[in-house]
Amino acid sequence: MSPTAAAASVPFTVQQEEAAASQPPLEARIAAIFGRGATPEDEGRAPTDAERAAAPKGVFPRERVPEGQLVAVGRWGIEGFSSFQTSKRWGKFGFQDRDRGDRAISAQTSANLESLFRAGLRLEEPLLPDMAQPGTFGENLFLDSSAMDPRSVCIGDEFTLFRCGKEHCLRLQVASPRRPCGKVDQKFGKTTTLKGVRAHCSGTGLTGLFFRVLQRGDVRAGDVLRLTARPHPSWNLERASQLLYGHPEAIMKGPARGLKAYADRVTSVVTREEWMGSQEELLDFASLPELAVCEWKEHAFKMLGREGIGRYRRGHTDNHSPTLRTTALLILASAAAAMTMIGIARRAAGSRAE
Repeated sequence: MSPTAAAASVPFTVQQEEAAASQPPLEARIAAIFGRGATPEDEGRAPTDAERAAAPKGVFPRERVPEGQLVAVGRWGIEGFSSFQTSKRWGKFGFQDRDRGDRAISAQTSANLESLFRAGLRLEEPLLPDMAQPGTFGENLFLDSSAMDPRSVCIGDEFTLFRCGKEHCLRLQVASPRRPCGKVDQKFGKTTTLKGVRAHCSGTGLTGLFFRVLQRGDVRAGDVLRLTARPHPSWNLERASQLLYGHPEAIMKGPARGLKAYADRVTSVVTREEWMGSQEELLDFASLPELAVCEWKEHAFKMLGREGIGRYRRGHTDNHSPTLRTTALLILASAAAAMTMIGIARRAAGSRAE
């Protein structure tokens, strides 16, 4: 373990674990529901000129479900919408069908946004009030709760849906924090350094979380999710985020490494030296049965030298394929172009100020 990791690692004490377990049950009101249609990339093809022209503009374009409208929730998420795990990209990038459910539903909370806006980040552009509205992080569910944040939510937590005070069939389980992508800095603050929003969220878990669906059902705005089971009170989302993605090198180099790993199935997204905890914590983290494979358990397994899972799985038919390498390179080029545009805009703003 590196000196940085040794200094940053804070073991979770028995007292803290008991305190977490004794907290009153969490609950959150579903304030809004969002989704998006399938893109040509989701379908495994290049978009036509007409499709490019008609594509929704902006970062995280989403369609808001009308108030009061019921939407079905299936094994892989909200039905009628598309996402990474339901697209052909999931298999091309090496993941298995059995792991699609790890990312069934993405959620953001009002408590997370409040924490982000109170963080006092020194950004190139300020965070504006309209950025704290539901849907700004491209989530499926926006949860209104002053208490539901990365410190109060744990890996494996189970939530049951209540409607008008009565328990309904839908049950969800927390699979992982939601790791922020480069689009976060495009939308929030235009700061792509360690001082930016993406970097801050990487180690804190403020981007939100992913649910898997334990029992199918339906959902509408106004329903309430209530915590009904907590198997791992010592593994809150903040701790998971900090230990795996809190190292400065992991924050800054992780996205590019991840895209490279999709193509070569070898590159480490987070190195063992960048793990911010002890060996015992890494072993415990990797053993969590509820922890999502994509972006979480796959990296813990690789650090421990175990047989590859996720994008590191052996025998994947698309391994080292030209198509996959081309896809990854195109994504890298697109991300680089976006960062270049942010830099140009920043310099232009500086010139105008002079």
